[in-house]
Amino acid sequence: MSLPVRIITFVLFTFLYSGLLAFDQFEAFRENGKYGVINKETREVVVKPEYDAVGWSDATFSVFNNTIGLKQNEKWALASMDGSKITAHQYTILYPFRDNLLIAGLRSRFSILNKFGVITVRGKVAVGLQYDQLTPVADQLIAGKLTQGQYRFGLLSKNGKGIIQQKYLSINAVEQEIVSVKNDEGFSAIFSTTGQQLSPFEFEDIAPYDEKNLLVTYYNRKGLVDKTGKVTTPPIYKDIRLEGGKTKVLPFKKWTLFGQEFNGDKAFFFDKVLPIDADNFAIQTSGNVGVITIEEAYKTYMQNLQLVSVKHKLLIVSNGEYQGIMDTRGNFVLPMNYDKVEIREKVIFGQIRRRDKQDWQTFNHRGVLQSNHRYESFFAVSDHRIGAVRNGKSGLLDQNGNEVTPFIYDDLLPMVGNKMVVHYQGNQGVINDRGHWIITPYKDSLAIYDSFVYYQQGTQSGTIDFSDRVIFNTQKKLRLLNNRLFISQDQDGYQVLDYQGQPLTKNHYDSIYSIHNDLLALKKSDSHWLFRPSTGEKIRTPPNTELLGIYAEDRIAAKIDGQWGFISEQARLRIANRYEAVDHFSEGLAAVKLIGKWGIINRQEELIIQPSYSHIAPFYAGLSLVEQNDFTGMIDKKGHLVLELQYNKIERFDNYIIVNSGGLLGLADKRGNLIRSPQYESVQTSDGQNFIVSKGGRFGVVSLSGEDKVPVAFENIEAFGQLYLVGEPSEWITLPVK
Repeated sequence: MSLPVRIITFVLFTFLYSGLLAFDQFEAFRENGKYGVINKETREVVVKPEYDAVGWSDATFSVFNNTIGLKQNEKWALASMDGSKITAHQYTILYPFRDNLLIAGLRSRFSILNKFGVITVRGKVAVGLQYDQLTPVADQLIAGKLTQGQYRFGLLSKNGKGIIQQKYLSINAVEQEIVSVKNDEGFSAIFSTTGQQLSPFEFEDIAPYDEKNLLVTYYNRKGLVDKTGKVTTPPIYKDIRLEGGKTKVLPFKKWTLFGQEFNGDKAFFFDKVLPIDADNFAIQTSGNVGVITIEEAYKTYMQNLQLVSVKHKLLIVSNGEYQGIMDTRGNFVLPMNYDKVEIREKVIFGQIRRRDKQDWQTFNHRGVLQSNHRYESFFAVSDHRIGAVRNGKSGLLDQNGNEVTPFIYDDLLPMVGNKMVVHYQGNQGVINDRGHWIITPYKDSLAIYDSFVYYQQGTQSGTIDFSDRVIFNTQKKLRLLNNRLFISQDQDGYQVLDYQGQPLTKNHYDSIYSIHNDLLALKKSDSHWLFRPSTGEKIRTPPNTELLGIYAEDRIAAKIDGQWGFISEQARLRIANRYEAVDHFSEGLAAVKLIGKWGIINRQEELIIQPSYSHIAPFYAGLSLVEQNDFTGMIDKKGHLVLELQYNKIERFDNYIIVNSGGLLGLADKRGNLIRSPQYESVQTSDGQNFIVSKGGRFGVVSLSGEDKVPVAFENIEAFGQLYLVGEPSEWITLPVK
């Protein structure tokens, strides 16, 4: 360093140090309730104690370039340290900025708001007092003006020269030479303090991180951007930390798509993902909700919401206290005012709880109120009608939520066709689906059948037609049989009546029970008959018949002389009564028990399968469940084991079979072909073709054709038709140093 430079540096340092000492030697003092300034060393009064406050309006005390602020009558004046005033008492705000400049605020006569600007230590205006907000940042100023009820911000030099246009929602200092600028869409960009835009407007938040990078939030996912605006860590993480000089990231939960055209090659990283349709998905990132395309382009994005569910292409969202409904464009179909909302195919129900009851309103899928009425509850009564309760009374709504009946009923029973039984003022009646009375309410009890209504009234019962005309009545006890006949009982026994009350049997019997829709069993003393109500035909069964059993395939199980066989509908013995027990015919075969074991016979009484099992179930789709030595298997019609006798339990369904061995589950198709041996803790399906299975707390999907649609490797799986979303937990990762 040359001698002249050293001398200049020394002189400058000496000047600044002495200036600091000079400023530090003053302090405020109070006398008689007023404030002044005193020299701490000499105790000389520099400013007489005549003021309400001394120092600056930000409640600090310092001497700035040999000036001080003096407050009187709520106004500040700028004064030199010799006590002479530089300005009058006119400023409501006055505090040091930098160099020889101060921030000043002036209240006009016509407003309680301040207008801000900058003055020099000589009291000259450096930046006009025209701004509604003015915040110093280093040697620059963030200036705001109220325009049409909205603050607009820009960045100024210390002398008021525009650096960033005054058109933004906010500007905030991030670091010494970096500011964050927010546009009208609520997204921020990185700007230099020279006014250069360094990034697009795409961040929700921009914050300091380390000496090279800024922490940015993009659709509530965090990343790093260097101070030139270049992305150094993509914004896809739930959280980012700086630990020991290294960057650690926490990914969002990974959701991988399987099914349809996806085979695990497409994944999303969010807290929650719910399909809306094949191309759009509702997502949750921490406290924000969005709708994205399959390519992850955002269609809408809403902050400070939680995603509850998706139904009929509408999103139920919550702010933690209340719920609302949003469409895929981000428009609120129902505002966030409801304690609970439910979406049905054509109607929305919104609930607002009160102390004494729960109020529900009905809306269409556009959010248009369908009725001015409020309901305490609603419930299903048929495919095309919804039951609801209003002011303690029940009525009907259509699928759109419109009232179609008066709300006058005490209770509604499930609808039969377009008719239903209702309780009204202690009695029962029948209405149609428009609320018109078909049968006026004067009966104790009603039940609707195909061509009549069964009623009870006091000691009487009988039938009436749908014009409310009595068909028949009786004081005898009635029991409905096959939905169209009645068994009546009196002191003489039982009779069969048609729905018009006409006796179909002349005599009374000890018991009457149904064999099938048009065939009844009659018993009196030790005799049995088969009776066909449609023709009145009555046929005596073989002598010594003790009991008639299940009917199937024109064969009726019959116990005769203590042994079981089969008779026809004409009461002829078709298979001799030589068995200890029998089951009904199914697919031309029946299980029979001989010497304590079960075998199979055909309709010709040929022994197809020798008696060797402890139980044989009826055949279905060519297969039967068999049991032996406490194990279960499955055989075909030739007696061949399709599923070995090694399972604790086998459950059959229409399209598939679940096998259980020691509490572990396996899967077979309906033909008994084993798809998966018992190895799963759970097997669940909604379509009978694809199965969510679990093993060791992990989930996967297996198809009935044996395809592993989703490996059994995931924490959870959510099924949406043929589409599966599988979730994986996230852990902190240390990023490699670049």
